[in-house]
Amino acid sequence: MAPFPTGALLYNAGDPADSVLIVRTGQVKVSRRKADGRSVILWLAGPGDIVGAELFSGSTYTTTARAVAETAICSIKRDRFLETLENASGLTSAFASHMAILLRRMEERLLHVGLKGASRRLAVLLTQLARLDLRTVVEPHRFQLFLKRQEIAAMIGVVPETTSRLLATFVRAGVLSLSGRWIDIVDPVRLVEFAATGRWTSHDKGRPKPEQGE
Repeated sequence: MAPFPTGALLYNAGDPADSVLIVRTGQVKVSRRKADGRSVILWLAGPGDIVGAELFSGSTYTTTARAVAETAICSIKRDRFLETLENASGLTSAFASHMAILLRRMEERLLHVGLKGASRRLAVLLTQLARLDLRTVVEPHRFQLFLKRQEIAAMIGVVPETTSRLLATFVRAGVLSLSGRWIDIVDPVRLVEFAATGRWTSHDKGRPKPEQGE
């Protein structure tokens, strides 16, 4: 198991796909560069997630993986991993289930990009980030925000200033509280309802107002 500091590159697109990586602790962003040179975050990996699965379909990685927090990684060489899968049917089933979950996450990510309203897209992203942090098992609805504001902005399709403004309105609405990089979801029911429907169902005083162009 190898430690990686915040910002460390695990692998780059185009590198030989010789290992599969299992996240033990921390958080990893998996991204791909668009034709215009901009990088797009495809998904975020947390403890127990596997990154680098491109090795099953090619000889090089097609994505870039970078630690967004202090992260511990278990790296397994391609040949050894494939041999283990071949000889352990239970592991093969577990791996297939994991990849199905990953595919569902990426499908949800694509669907959420098309949601109307930046406020709603931010609400969805916050609920997803909370699930990635294992501390929420001990401290429900409390997690550390490792992504930069500009990365969050890119994921919900706004500029960084709008992200900060939306977070502030969520705080005024009594849905969140912020302390540095720590986020407490004060009213998880309302946040989940808003993420699902785009409407505040109760206690709507101070609710986030739609941004121009939403």
